Amino acid sequence: MSTAVTDPFDLLLIDTAQVMTRTASSAGGYGGTQSFTPVGAPVKCRVSTGAAGVGKEFRAKSKEDIYFRRVFMRPWCDPSSKPLTHDHWLQIDGVMYDIFDILNPGGMNHHLEVWCRILQP
Repeated sequence: MSTAVTDPFDLLLIDTAQVMTRTASSAGGYGGTQSFTPVGAPVKCRVSTGAAGVGKEFRAKSKEDIYFRRVFMRPWCDPSSKPLTHDHWLQIDGVMYDIFDILNPGGMNHHLEVWCRILQP
């Protein structure tokens, strides 16, 4: 009988993210049409909405809201062993998450805390 030891952290990863790269953009920034290409296989993650002080930002002139989310995931590398960067995006449940900060708590490479923003009209 085999008893595999599972890290409890992995049991918390209830969402799936596709890491994406932006391949084209028109009209710049968030306002234009953007194209994305998947990078590697989808990865397990967990999206947290409980981020003190960074829940939502209003953009009065454009009438858009920016929601902030923290995504927990294991360290990730693309097929050529390049790590996750700010140039990547995450697609979770059809929603695009723009990565703006990546934390490696304690520098231990146990997991990443990926801070993202989502634009909502």
